[in-house]
Amino acid sequence: MNDNNAVDYKDHVIRVGCYDLNPREECTNLGTMICFHNRYKLGDKHTYDHTDYSGWDEMYNALSEEYDALVVPLYMHDHSFISLSLSPFSCPWDSGQLGFICVSKRRIRDWFGVSRVTKKVLNRATSCIMDEVREYEAFINGCHWKFEINTGREIIFESHSYYSSMSSAVCAAMSYINDRVIALQRPDESPR
Repeated sequence: MNDNNAVDYKDHVIRVGCYDLNPREECTNLGTMICFHNRYKLGDKHTYDHTDYSGWDEMYNALSEEYDALVVPLYMHDHSFISLSLSPFSCPWDSGQLGFICVSKRRIRDWFGVSRVTKKVLNRATSCIMDEVREYEAFINGCHWKFEINTGREIIFESHSYYSSMSSAVCAAMSYINDRVIALQRPDESPR
């Protein structure tokens, strides 16, 4: 990582950089993003062709047969940056449906280690796909940050996660250091 993005904090060095790995390709995800756009390649790789369907409703019905737990419409607003949502945007000019994010019951059972997909488990799965949408949105807008913490001798922690800004990644690193310093203090030592 670039030393220009280094911060000294409590005898540690925090280095922050852009995390440029596509979470749809480099991570294991619960949902499958099936997207269609004439200018962008978004979502997961798939073999669906939108011209095989007369509209979103017909595609929804076809996907519901394969993905029997969740088939949730995915919307996009494209104005200066790309916003993704599981609900429609209020602006009709630069937004519309992009596709779907889908999950099968089998995938949910495997993911959560359960034998039945209850309403509670389905709510947890919905929360997961919402997080996946936020993480992917951050990635496609270049707001996917990582940090590493160094003691001067060794890297003690790395986070390759979703942070919406460089400052939020630095704050997360500082929080980790604060927790580490407290955990390492002995009762007879005063705080640094």
